[in-house]
Amino acid sequence: MKTTIKILVHLVFLLTYTLSACIKSDDFSIPKTPCTEPAIQQTKTVAHINALATDRPSRYLNPDIISAYVVSTDRDKQFYQAIHLVTQPDSLAIKVLAEPLGLGHYTQYGIGKKVYLNLEGLYLQKRNGLLHIGSLIQENLASIPKATVKKTIIPTCNPLSEDDFVVKTTIGEIQKSHSLNGQLIELSAVQFNDQSLGKPYNEDPSNYTNRQITDSTGQTLFVRTHRQAVFSTNLVPFHSGTIKGILIKTATADYLIPRQQSDIELNDERFTVQKNSEPLVDTQGNLVFPGADFEDWTVFLAQLNSYGLHEYASHSIGTGLENSNALSIIGSTRKNEYLFTVENVQRIPDGTTTLSFYLKGSSSAKSLSINLYKANGYHYEVFNLGTITRDKTLKKALKSTTKPENGQADYSGTIDTKGQWVKITLDLRDVRYNQTGKENFFSLKVGSNSDYNLLIDDIVFEQKQAYRTDK
Repeated sequence: MKTTIKILVHLVFLLTYTLSACIKSDDFSIPKTPCTEPAIQQTKTVAHINALATDRPSRYLNPDIISAYVVSTDRDKQFYQAIHLVTQPDSLAIKVLAEPLGLGHYTQYGIGKKVYLNLEGLYLQKRNGLLHIGSLIQENLASIPKATVKKTIIPTCNPLSEDDFVVKTTIGEIQKSHSLNGQLIELSAVQFNDQSLGKPYNEDPSNYTNRQITDSTGQTLFVRTHRQAVFSTNLVPFHSGTIKGILIKTATADYLIPRQQSDIELNDERFTVQKNSEPLVDTQGNLVFPGADFEDWTVFLAQLNSYGLHEYASHSIGTGLENSNALSIIGSTRKNEYLFTVENVQRIPDGTTTLSFYLKGSSSAKSLSINLYKANGYHYEVFNLGTITRDKTLKKALKSTTKPENGQADYSGTIDTKGQWVKITLDLRDVRYNQTGKENFFSLKVGSNSDYNLLIDDIVFEQKQAYRTDK
């Protein structure tokens, strides 16, 4: 009997020890498996491959190998189907698109690990100066399929410390430098702006939320949190300190993406921010439709017709004029299509001669086109933006050769505002737009086979007039 009791005690002890060894804090540890260094050698430098990439995807056919170090993690779900890498000692950044294995890339490609990339058959593309590597679907760069990830991205065994890769810098330096795109960045003595305090890091159930941080001089930067991030519902702290993350630079704004909650270390007292003396942009006028300043997203969405809003367009918080909200257009198009159509607009001003809005960003191959509908809400005049690099005034387009009751849409031209807001003005002096308060009123359209990265804000009738009351 005593022998049986001893055996049971030993078994209970062994089971308890085994379970405790498998659990780390309140999370399960990554299973440790024997690691053998891969018998592989680099044949090309990242600098060489980076020089070959252009703004359109191109296939790499040679059996070459490059190497770099992992600086991102998808463990807290801030990154999806993406691995950010940097090189040593030249600190070139790469973004690799790849479907995750198992629980995520972090189980195979942890922070600090050196990885080899087998480039044969992959596609290269340069986006805002950052080298992207992946596969191709319908002429667009896409994730490397799960079935080929292991033979394409080969990890080594012993990771380096992330301290070997982090770039300690300032918001001012970020704004001036293009070489920091895709790098692991650390900012000290920063805090979230007053409007963000006590709110969740993410408030958008369908996408991401941008929260603005500032330094003591008033320089600002956006911190982006995706809806699926583990810490997305945590509240923005009322302190200052250090924030670390992957920097993403676009044509319209810069974003710091913390990889995990521990990248945000705000434990110091808040500081006083110097007032920014930058002149305000004059945006006086009557909104063309409710929500046309994009401050209240619900109001804007309620004004759209039954087709709603295209997936390329989204609400961008704090990226508009003077840190207001804006409409963001980001994506690679496949055909000419409508982003949205506004309908049933009430209280339209009478006799106005100009409609304007502000635009910021770039497009790679096509421009934008606008429909302003006539009284029947079906036929329309067209305003084509064409090539945009600065402020521009548009005349209505010629009549369509196939449907003369409509204007002729033309998406030719590209947009590049060099990171500055430009004003687009529509000359309405010979345009009779829909004032019935019913049916379609305003549409925004994008062209085919083009990459768009734009912000739009404050769509207004500039001339203040008396409103019609005979409806």
